[in-house]
Amino acid sequence: MISFPKYYVVIGASPGVGFEITRQLLLAHPQNIVFATYRSFETPQALYDLAKALKDPSKLRILKCDFTNEQTVKDLCNIPQLMGQTIEAVIINDGGMDWGTVIEGTSQSYYHHFQNNTFGPLLAAKYLLLIPSVQISNIAFISNSCGSSSIRSCIWGLAAYSTSKAALNMGLRHLAVELHRELGSEAPVILALHTAEIGADLGPNPAELTDAQISVRGCLKIIREKGKYGIDEGGKSSAWAMGVIEDPETATLWAWNGLRHPWRELLCIVWGLGETCYIGWAVFDIRRWAWIVLY
Repeated sequence: MISFPKYYVVIGASPGVGFEITRQLLLAHPQNIVFATYRSFETPQALYDLAKALKDPSKLRILKCDFTNEQTVKDLCNIPQLMGQTIEAVIINDGGMDWGTVIEGTSQSYYHHFQNNTFGPLLAAKYLLLIPSVQISNIAFISNSCGSSSIRSCIWGLAAYSTSKAALNMGLRHLAVELHRELGSEAPVILALHTAEIGADLGPNPAELTDAQISVRGCLKIIREKGKYGIDEGGKSSAWAMGVIEDPETATLWAWNGLRHPWRELLCIVWGLGETCYIGWAVFDIRRWAWIVLY
Protein backbone atom coordinates (compact mmCIF):
# COMPACT_ATOMS: atom_id res chain seq x y z
CA MET A 1 0.00 0.00 0.00
CA ILE A 2 1.32 3.44 -0.94
CA SER A 3 1.85 5.68 2.08
CA PHE A 4 1.49 9.38 1.40
CA PRO A 5 3.36 11.93 3.51
CA LYS A 6 1.52 13.91 6.15
CA TYR A 7 2.42 17.56 6.56
CA TYR A 8 2.70 19.31 9.91
CA VAL A 9 3.58 22.86 10.89
CA VAL A 10 5.00 23.58 14.35
CA ILE A 11 5.27 27.26 15.22
CA GLY A 12 7.84 27.73 17.97
CA ALA A 13 9.82 24.51 17.68
CA SER A 14 12.89 25.54 19.63
CA PRO A 15 13.36 24.86 22.49
CA GLY A 16 11.21 22.97 25.03
CA VAL A 17 7.69 21.86 24.15
CA GLY A 18 7.88 22.81 20.48
CA PHE A 19 11.07 20.86 19.89
CA GLU A 20 9.61 17.76 21.55
CA ILE A 21 6.45 18.07 19.43
CA THR A 22 8.61 18.23 16.30
CA ARG A 23 10.72 15.27 17.38
CA GLN A 24 7.74 13.04 18.16
CA LEU A 25 5.97 13.91 14.90
CA LEU A 26 9.06 12.96 12.90
CA LEU A 27 9.48 9.70 14.81
CA ALA A 28 5.78 8.80 14.49
CA HIS A 29 6.11 7.93 10.79
CA PRO A 30 9.04 8.09 8.36
CA GLN A 31 6.84 9.81 5.76
CA ASN A 32 5.88 12.72 8.02
CA ILE A 33 7.13 16.13 6.91
CA VAL A 34 7.40 18.85 9.55
CA PHE A 35 7.84 22.57 8.97
CA ALA A 36 9.32 23.87 12.22
CA THR A 37 9.89 27.53 13.05
CA TYR A 38 12.21 29.34 15.42
CA ARG A 39 12.42 32.93 16.65
CA SER A 40 14.95 35.35 15.21
CA PHE A 41 17.01 35.64 18.40
CA GLU A 42 17.42 31.86 18.70
CA THR A 43 20.03 29.60 17.18
CA PRO A 44 18.04 26.47 16.27
CA GLN A 45 21.00 24.14 16.68
CA ALA A 46 18.85 21.41 18.22
CA LEU A 47 16.62 21.44 15.12
CA TYR A 48 19.61 21.23 12.79
CA ASP A 49 20.97 18.30 14.82
CA LEU A 50 17.56 16.61 14.66
CA ALA A 51 17.48 16.98 10.88
CA LYS A 52 20.96 15.47 10.56
CA ALA A 53 19.86 12.45 12.61
CA LEU A 54 17.03 11.65 10.19
CA LYS A 55 17.49 9.21 7.33
CA ASP A 56 16.03 11.91 5.12
CA PRO A 57 16.91 15.36 6.53
CA SER A 58 14.49 17.00 4.08
CA LYS A 59 11.60 15.71 6.22
CA LEU A 60 12.33 18.59 8.60
CA ARG A 61 12.08 22.09 7.10
CA ILE A 62 13.39 24.83 9.40
CA LEU A 63 11.99 28.36 9.04
CA LYS A 64 12.13 31.66 10.89
CA CYS A 65 8.93 33.03 12.43
CA ASP A 66 9.06 35.68 15.14
CA PHE A 67 5.88 37.13 16.62
CA THR A 68 7.74 40.40 17.27
CA ASN A 69 8.33 40.72 13.51
CA GLU A 70 5.03 40.46 11.66
CA GLN A 71 6.71 40.17 8.27
CA THR A 72 8.13 36.79 9.28
CA VAL A 73 4.60 35.77 10.27
CA LYS A 74 3.19 36.97 6.94
CA ASP A 75 5.83 34.93 5.14
CA LEU A 76 4.08 31.78 6.39
CA CYS A 77 1.52 32.12 3.59
CA ASN A 78 4.29 32.05 0.98
CA ILE A 79 5.75 28.62 1.70
CA PRO A 80 5.71 27.04 -1.78
CA GLN A 81 5.95 23.44 -0.54
CA LEU A 82 2.64 23.85 1.33
CA MET A 83 0.66 25.37 -1.53
CA GLY A 84 -2.11 23.00 -2.56
CA GLN A 85 -1.26 20.54 0.23
CA THR A 86 -3.32 19.08 3.05
CA ILE A 87 -1.78 19.91 6.41
CA GLU A 88 -2.66 17.34 9.05
CA ALA A 89 -2.09 19.73 11.93
CA VAL A 90 -0.77 23.20 12.65
CA ILE A 91 0.51 23.41 16.22
CA ILE A 92 1.13 26.94 17.44
CA ASN A 93 3.34 26.81 20.49
CA ASP A 94 5.40 29.99 20.55
CA GLY A 95 4.80 32.43 23.37
CA GLY A 96 6.29 33.95 26.48
CA MET A 97 5.76 34.18 30.21
CA ASP A 98 7.07 36.57 32.83
CA TRP A 99 6.07 36.64 36.46
CA GLY A 100 4.17 39.59 37.92
CA THR A 101 0.95 40.62 39.63
CA VAL A 102 -1.51 43.24 38.40
CA ILE A 103 -0.06 45.71 40.92
CA GLU A 104 3.44 45.07 39.57
CA GLY A 105 2.40 45.13 35.91
CA THR A 106 3.54 47.63 33.29
CA SER A 107 2.26 48.47 29.82
CA GLN A 108 5.44 46.95 28.37
CA SER A 109 4.81 43.68 30.21
CA TYR A 110 1.22 43.45 28.99
CA TYR A 111 2.20 44.29 25.42
CA HIS A 112 4.97 41.67 25.48
CA HIS A 113 2.55 38.98 26.66
CA PHE A 114 -0.22 39.90 24.24
CA GLN A 115 2.15 40.14 21.29
CA ASN A 116 3.61 36.70 21.95
CA ASN A 117 0.62 34.86 23.40
CA THR A 118 -2.36 36.42 21.61
CA PHE A 119 -1.67 38.52 18.51
CA GLY A 120 1.16 36.36 17.20
CA PRO A 121 -0.56 32.95 17.42
CA LEU A 122 -3.81 34.24 15.91
CA LEU A 123 -1.99 36.00 13.06
CA ALA A 124 0.08 32.87 12.40
CA ALA A 125 -3.13 30.86 12.02
CA LYS A 126 -4.55 33.56 9.73
CA TYR A 127 -1.59 33.60 7.36
CA LEU A 128 -1.33 29.81 7.21
CA LEU A 129 -5.00 29.67 6.25
CA LEU A 130 -4.19 32.09 3.41
CA ILE A 131 -1.76 29.68 1.74
CA PRO A 132 -3.18 29.14 -1.78
CA SER A 133 -5.33 26.01 -2.10
CA VAL A 134 -4.24 24.72 1.31
CA GLN A 135 -6.42 22.42 3.40
CA ILE A 136 -5.74 22.34 7.14
CA SER A 137 -7.36 19.57 9.17
CA ASN A 138 -6.48 20.78 12.66
CA ILE A 139 -5.13 23.91 14.31
CA ALA A 140 -3.98 23.38 17.89
CA PHE A 141 -2.96 26.34 20.03
CA ILE A 142 -0.78 25.71 23.06
CA SER A 143 -2.74 27.63 25.66
CA ASN A 144 -3.02 27.23 29.42
CA SER A 145 -5.74 26.40 31.91
CA CYS A 146 -4.98 29.67 33.70
CA GLY A 147 -6.56 31.37 30.68
CA SER A 148 -9.92 29.91 31.68
CA SER A 149 -12.35 32.49 33.05
CA SER A 150 -12.79 30.22 36.07
CA ILE A 151 -9.71 31.59 37.81
CA ARG A 152 -8.28 29.71 40.75
CA SER A 153 -6.76 31.44 43.74
CA CYS A 154 -3.62 29.30 43.40
CA ILE A 155 -2.75 31.17 40.18
CA TRP A 156 -0.45 33.82 41.60
CA GLY A 157 1.94 36.15 39.85
CA LEU A 158 0.69 35.33 36.35
CA ALA A 159 -1.54 38.34 35.77
CA ALA A 160 -0.32 39.43 32.33
CA TYR A 161 0.30 35.85 31.17
CA SER A 162 -3.14 34.63 32.27
CA THR A 163 -4.84 37.66 30.71
CA SER A 164 -3.09 37.12 27.38
CA LYS A 165 -3.97 33.42 27.37
CA ALA A 166 -7.60 34.23 28.18
CA ALA A 167 -7.59 36.59 25.20
CA LEU A 168 -6.05 33.85 23.03
CA ASN A 169 -8.75 31.44 24.14
CA MET A 170 -11.45 33.93 23.16
CA GLY A 171 -9.73 34.62 19.84
CA LEU A 172 -9.44 30.97 18.85
CA ARG A 173 -13.07 30.42 19.77
CA HIS A 174 -14.00 33.23 17.39
CA LEU A 175 -11.75 31.65 14.76
CA ALA A 176 -13.53 28.31 15.15
CA VAL A 177 -16.95 29.92 14.66
CA GLU A 178 -15.78 31.97 11.65
CA LEU A 179 -14.24 28.97 9.89
CA HIS A 180 -17.23 26.74 10.58
CA ARG A 181 -19.64 29.31 9.17
CA GLU A 182 -17.48 29.82 6.09
CA LEU A 183 -16.45 26.22 5.39
CA GLY A 184 -18.99 24.09 7.24
CA SER A 185 -17.86 20.50 7.67
CA GLU A 186 -14.65 21.29 5.75
CA ALA A 187 -13.47 23.67 8.46
CA PRO A 188 -10.42 22.66 10.48
CA VAL A 189 -10.95 21.57 14.06
CA ILE A 190 -9.67 24.21 16.47
CA LEU A 191 -8.22 22.96 19.75
CA ALA A 192 -6.54 24.62 22.72
CA LEU A 193 -4.07 22.51 24.70
CA HIS A 194 -2.67 22.86 28.21
CA THR A 195 0.70 21.11 28.31
CA ALA A 196 1.34 21.41 32.07
CA GLU A 197 4.55 22.89 33.43
CA ILE A 198 7.49 21.04 31.93
CA GLY A 199 10.47 23.30 32.37
CA ALA A 200 11.73 25.42 29.45
CA ASP A 201 11.73 28.47 31.74
CA LEU A 202 8.27 27.62 33.10
CA GLY A 203 7.38 26.94 36.69
CA PRO A 204 9.26 27.85 39.88
CA ASN A 205 8.63 24.53 41.61
CA PRO A 206 10.43 21.50 40.10
CA ALA A 207 8.07 19.17 41.96
CA GLU A 208 5.21 20.41 39.77
CA LEU A 209 6.98 19.87 36.47
CA THR A 210 5.81 17.19 34.03
CA ASP A 211 8.22 15.41 31.74
CA ALA A 212 8.11 16.97 28.27
CA GLN A 213 7.91 13.65 26.44
CA ILE A 214 4.89 12.51 28.46
CA SER A 215 3.10 15.83 28.13
CA VAL A 216 3.67 16.10 24.37
CA ARG A 217 2.65 12.47 23.84
CA GLY A 218 -0.63 13.26 25.57
CA CYS A 219 -1.19 16.42 23.53
CA LEU A 220 -0.59 14.63 20.23
CA LYS A 221 -3.01 11.91 21.30
CA ILE A 222 -5.64 14.58 21.95
CA ILE A 223 -5.10 16.01 18.46
CA ARG A 224 -5.57 12.53 16.96
CA GLU A 225 -8.69 11.76 18.98
CA LYS A 226 -10.35 15.19 19.11
CA GLY A 227 -9.11 16.36 15.72
CA LYS A 228 -10.57 15.99 12.25
CA TYR A 229 -12.07 12.52 11.70
CA GLY A 230 -10.97 11.45 15.18
CA ILE A 231 -13.05 9.19 17.39
CA ASP A 232 -14.19 12.23 19.39
CA GLU A 233 -13.93 14.98 16.76
CA GLY A 234 -13.94 18.38 18.41
CA GLY A 235 -14.45 16.75 21.79
CA LYS A 236 -18.20 17.03 21.42
CA SER A 237 -18.94 13.49 22.64
CA SER A 238 -16.79 14.02 25.71
CA ALA A 239 -18.46 17.37 26.38
CA TRP A 240 -21.91 15.80 26.14
CA ALA A 241 -20.90 13.04 28.54
CA MET A 242 -19.86 15.73 31.03
CA GLY A 243 -23.19 17.49 30.61
CA VAL A 244 -21.72 20.43 28.70
CA ILE A 245 -23.60 21.19 25.50
CA GLU A 246 -21.87 23.55 23.07
CA ASP A 247 -22.45 24.71 19.53
CA PRO A 248 -20.88 22.31 17.00
CA GLU A 249 -18.41 24.92 15.77
CA THR A 250 -16.89 25.87 19.12
CA ALA A 251 -13.29 25.18 20.10
CA THR A 252 -12.43 23.14 23.19
CA LEU A 253 -9.64 23.32 25.77
CA TRP A 254 -7.87 20.12 26.85
CA ALA A 255 -5.12 19.27 29.31
CA TRP A 256 -2.28 16.99 28.20
CA ASN A 257 -3.68 14.15 30.34
CA GLY A 258 -7.00 14.09 28.49
CA LEU A 259 -9.05 16.13 30.94
CA ARG A 260 -11.25 18.78 29.41
CA HIS A 261 -11.18 22.29 30.84
CA PRO A 262 -14.59 23.92 30.38
CA TRP A 263 -14.44 27.58 29.36
CA ARG A 264 -17.08 28.48 31.90
CA GLU A 265 -19.71 27.13 34.29
CA LEU A 266 -17.06 25.80 36.64
CA LEU A 267 -17.73 26.12 40.36
CA CYS A 268 -15.26 25.73 43.20
CA ILE A 269 -17.02 23.73 45.89
CA VAL A 270 -16.15 22.73 49.43
CA TRP A 271 -17.83 19.86 51.18
CA GLY A 272 -17.14 17.98 54.36
CA LEU A 273 -17.90 14.94 56.42
CA GLY A 274 -17.21 15.17 60.12
CA GLU A 275 -13.77 16.70 60.57
CA THR A 276 -12.73 16.02 56.97
CA CYS A 277 -13.04 18.81 54.43
CA TYR A 278 -12.68 18.46 50.66
CA ILE A 279 -12.27 21.03 47.92
CA GLY A 280 -12.80 20.42 44.23
CA TRP A 281 -14.26 21.66 40.96
CA ALA A 282 -17.64 20.87 39.47
CA VAL A 283 -19.46 21.46 36.21
CA PHE A 284 -23.21 21.93 35.82
CA ASP A 285 -25.00 19.12 34.00
CA ILE A 286 -27.90 20.87 32.27
CA ARG A 287 -29.53 17.52 31.50
CA ARG A 288 -29.71 16.52 35.16
CA TRP A 289 -29.83 20.04 36.62
CA ALA A 290 -27.07 19.09 39.02
CA TRP A 291 -23.43 19.85 39.71
CA ILE A 292 -21.04 17.00 38.89
CA VAL A 293 -17.76 16.93 40.79
CA LEU A 294 -14.78 16.76 38.42
CA TYR A 295 -11.83 16.67 40.84
